[in-house]
Amino acid sequence: MSAMGNFNMAVEEAIIDALAVKKEEPIDAVLAYALEMVQKEYPFATEQVIRKTYNEVMYD
Repeated sequence: MSAMGNFNMAVEEAIIDALAVKKEEPIDAVLAYALEMVQKEYPFATEQVIRKTYNEVMYD
């Protein structure tokens, strides 16, 4: 898998994990938690990337 594929997979997994851990929290808190998890491995990740991926996965 390419480096970008690994990054995208990490973002999606972080969102899924954050939704499970923060299920009673508002979505902004969930996405912030997902961003924290992704940035441990990919420090260049941004809130916009997390939010865009969340919207694509949930609404497309």
